[in-house]
Amino acid sequence: MVAKDSMAVTGHTYRLQFTSATQYDVFDLTAGGPAIATAQDFVAGTAISLPGVQVTLSDAPAELLEATPGDRNLLVVHQQDIQAVVNALLKGGAEAVTVEGQRLISTTGIKCEGSFVLLQGVPYPNPYVIEAVGDPGELAGALSEDEYLKIYREQSDDPDIAVGWDLDIEDEVSAPAYGGLLSLSYARPLD
Repeated sequence: MVAKDSMAVTGHTYRLQFTSATQYDVFDLTAGGPAIATAQDFVAGTAISLPGVQVTLSDAPAELLEATPGDRNLLVVHQQDIQAVVNALLKGGAEAVTVEGQRLISTTGIKCEGSFVLLQGVPYPNPYVIEAVGDPGELAGALSEDEYLKIYREQSDDPDIAVGWDLDIEDEVSAPAYGGLLSLSYARPLD
């Protein structure tokens, strides 16, 4: 049986099992593990779409930023905030993670540059949308348990800080193929 309708495979936990280098089967673990799709063709670097979560981080409202004298560091999203969300999602079993629609891989750097975050050298302003493909319950649990993110959410609830935090469970999250370089190159010394 091949599931063609993406809504037919939402709300459950799935496992992909490769049967060869170019084909895989999809198993519904919530329903006891039956294969819901078999002999699916796999092409390296393709997008995947399955249930997951979306987290949006944003700076405090402009009026609060303008009214706050001195250090406004707690009122803006920093790269470590984004990295904490990404790390928690990976710890929660995320199959794929995107930030601002950019697929992340193990060598992706997240860097602050003024009021922007750089990903693959491209600047993005806030708000920052982070999506992950995986079991929504496990991903939300990992976000909830992360100590750094507990503090961030407390600051989000504090009207004197009010940084943005929004978590949504999604029936379908699409993670595009990674578009950057996959092989690392390095300089060699002259002989």
